[in-house]
Amino acid sequence: MDVPVKELKQFQSDMLDYIENAAPDLVKKIDEEKVVSDEMIEEIKKYVEEFKSR
Repeated sequence: MDVPVKELKQFQSDMLDYIENAAPDLVKKIDEEKVVSDEMIEEIKKYVEEFKSR
């Protein structure tokens, strides 16, 4: 999925909102630990793909 440059900020904002709602525990853990493990990265990728396929 290509996102036009002029729509990139909105796409980013919408995607982050989606992840915050779909995976609040993951977001909280990242916020608390200030570290993103390889496992977390894989989980984030899953949510990004879900968002992009909507």
